[in-house]
Formats: sequence, structure tokens, C-alpha cells
Amino acid sequence: MRPGPYTGPGPSIRDVPIAELTSANTVHLYRGAQGRRALVMLVAVAALGLAVLVDVAIGPSSIRLAEVWDVLTHRDQYAGTAMYAIVVDIRLPMTLTALTVGASLGLAGAGLYVPAAVRKG
Repeated sequence: MRPGPYTGPGPSIRDVPIAELTSANTVHLYRGAQGRRALVMLVAVAALGLAVLVDVAIGPSSIRLAEVWDVLTHRDQYAGTAMYAIVVDIRLPMTLTALTVGASLGLAGAGLYVPAAVRKG
């Protein structure tokens, strides 16, 4: 018996024998994988955003996450205050530098890994 179209979580394309693959269920399997990838990326971006807010909030002068969010979204109201100076002038540049360095190291690692993987494969 041939499998029907992909209807949701269940077998992946690796679980279906090649002889039983049709264009319809291959497309459905691929779209299911795309949806999972998009969900994983969305969760990762949300986690990164939360990590940035937490990083900016943590320090010697404790600032709540809501206050950090307010300073970042309503800069004109907080301009000239000590909280603005702490968040925007001190902590935010350090956080953005850490993100840039982390992304650069990740790209450097990928740049070292990809040619080796291509040669082996």
C-alpha cells in the first residue's frame, strides 16, 4: 500500500522507501520540513532577543526588563537620564559587540568546516 500525502507530524522523507515516494508526498514532506525549520529559526531569534534584553538588564545597577524595554522603545522620554546612559551608552554597545564577535567566530568556524566537509564528501 502506498503512503498518502503528508498530513502532519509523522514520517520524514528518510522514513519513506524510495520506491514509494511520489511527487505529492515528497512536496508535503518538504513543506513539513520547511515549517519546522521556520519554527526553529523563529524560536532562536526570540531567544536571542530575550538574551539581549537580559544581558542589558543585568549589572551592578539592577534594571528591570520592562524598564530596559521602555528605554529602548521610548528613547526620547528617557534622554538625559541615568538609566538612559546606563542602558544605551554603556550596556547596549557591549552587548552588540558581544553579538558581533560571536557571529564572527561562528562564521569563521563555518568557514573552516565547510571546505573540509566538501573535500570529504
